[in-house]
Amino acid sequence: MPFDKLIETLAAGDRSHATERLTREDLAATLDLAERYARIEKKVLGAAARVAYSPTSLELESHRDDDAAALGEFIATSERARLQLPDGPILELMRTIEEQGIKVLPRRLPQEYSGGFFFDEKLGPCILIQADASESALQYGLAHQYAHFMADFDPYITTLCGWPTPAVLEDPIELRAYHTALALLMPVD
Repeated sequence: MPFDKLIETLAAGDRSHATERLTREDLAATLDLAERYARIEKKVLGAAARVAYSPTSLELESHRDDDAAALGEFIATSERARLQLPDGPILELMRTIEEQGIKVLPRRLPQEYSGGFFFDEKLGPCILIQADASESALQYGLAHQYAHFMADFDPYITTLCGWPTPAVLEDPIELRAYHTALALLMPVD
């Protein structure tokens, strides 16, 4: 099966606390979708999409001692400024993220999952989101996974995430992504 190692890494990176886990077949179908997306992207653009890495990522080291909320707000505020987003909610978050060269893959997932993030050398960065979610939950899931792209690199994290429950938010990586997502979707000031 193609992507065997990535499938294993995705399964191992499950931070969702879900009782119903994604199967290898679900993960393989998701990776097949990502591969088809990459092929179409290459045909349309003539090459793989150029990933716009955020300079915010380079500034994170000086903020690593911040608590999760402060770090999340710093990441979101810096990224909103870089993208020149207006004050208030982001109206086309999926498009904004895809314009950064990130593949967004809506999938029907078990309800306990909000989404996931992975980076593959061949595919580039990919965000998996819960296709059956309400609009507000979908926006949260997108922003949360984008937070992983911006902050969890060197190496990139491979993760499957649950909705923000007390158990999920005990994980400092998930807590920081949670605060980033909230501040990205609706600025604090």
